[in-house]
Amino acid sequence: MILLATTNRGKIKEFKGMLGKEFEIVVPEDKIEVAESGKTYEENALIKAKAYFEVYKIPTVAEDSGLEVRGLGWRPGVLSNRFFGEGLSDKERCLRLLEMLKDKEDEERIARFVCCIAYFEGETPRFFKGDVFGYIIREMRGEGGFGYDPIFFYPDFDGTFAEIGEKKNLVSHRRRALEKLKRFLKGS
Repeated sequence: MILLATTNRGKIKEFKGMLGKEFEIVVPEDKIEVAESGKTYEENALIKAKAYFEVYKIPTVAEDSGLEVRGLGWRPGVLSNRFFGEGLSDKERCLRLLEMLKDKEDEERIARFVCCIAYFEGETPRFFKGDVFGYIIREMRGEGGFGYDPIFFYPDFDGTFAEIGEKKNLVSHRRRALEKLKRFLKGS
């Protein structure tokens, strides 16, 4: 049994889809407000994992992820959700990022999603990282996914993460980190 330290429906769906057949994934009834005050993905993931572990007392998995864009000095990064301020919708964040990049050449639009998963069961935490490269297109496309998915183009599938549906789960940053976690949990 593993507690997934999130109430984000998109992340819950991805985690259950990738781990749910082999592990019992439990989701919290209520969101625990945690200040993501870390300067790295690892620090933020661990802050969340420890907070949820303290309440539920079962092995806990938490993640922190972000979008990094070459032309913005690999930002917004760890601040992806808060880069433009609190309380914005995914669409608003995408539109603001597109505005920042409107005059940038294609090379500066190279981007990557990064995910760091923290596994914590009361003692030494374990970390598992994954990333995926693509680039930021010039307009939002697609209805699926969440976050910056509608502007993150993945060339191998010729579409944004919001357009390619379940194929995203084959190559995503979260998938790559989860595969490492899964190997760890299976002891291999």
